[in-house]
Amino acid sequence: MRKSPFVVMLLAFMAGIAAGGQSPVQNDVRNEAFVGPAIRFTFIDHRFGLMAGFRGSWPIGRSLALGGAVYTLISKADAPEGALPLEGALDIDLSYGGLELEYFLNPGSRTRFSLSVLVGGGATRFVKDTGSTFKSNEQSGETGFVYVAEPGGNVEWTVAKWLRLDLSASYRLVSKTRKEGLKDLNLSGPSVFFCFGAFSGRSSRQDHCGAIWSLCRAPARYRTIDT
Repeated sequence: MRKSPFVVMLLAFMAGIAAGGQSPVQNDVRNEAFVGPAIRFTFIDHRFGLMAGFRGSWPIGRSLALGGAVYTLISKADAPEGALPLEGALDIDLSYGGLELEYFLNPGSRTRFSLSVLVGGGATRFVKDTGSTFKSNEQSGETGFVYVAEPGGNVEWTVAKWLRLDLSASYRLVSKTRKEGLKDLNLSGPSVFFCFGAFSGRSSRQDHCGAIWSLCRAPARYRTIDT
């Protein structure tokens, strides 16, 4: 059985965390650079969908961080009736990303609340519905492009000196959908997602580097072959 690339990266990231060890958390948490994988539970054309991606940020002050994120739909989402081209049952595929600005309401706390907004763009296409739980890669028709703005709210827990966990809720606003058979409303919708990952800290640099080294070695441990 072959694991998907995202599953391999996720397992590798978890292995890096385990190898990095746990460090005590100070009461005053600095705003540090952050990167990690993210899983999103969302709605595409009013139907449940699952997206995966990565999110990162860089501090530009005690209360502000500027970063970016990229996400792609990994579950199937039925295309609306009458979608063109008419080649049988179709699913929607959506990928998007952009720059993200985040404002922390209580900087320095181990549990922080923040407001964020992502502004960027993405691509959408139709793929053939193969009946699988996950979408296929058999494209039907041309790729269309969209603009995306996504405001949201976040709760962040600092688990260790270099590790944090985010739980967020947002609403994806899609405009200028350039795909025949789709409207902005088909691709807009709410999302709830979680993200975990490593952030840099001067006092934890040794632990962090050890985790990164383990992350680089980890994919070999999870390689599988078709059976």
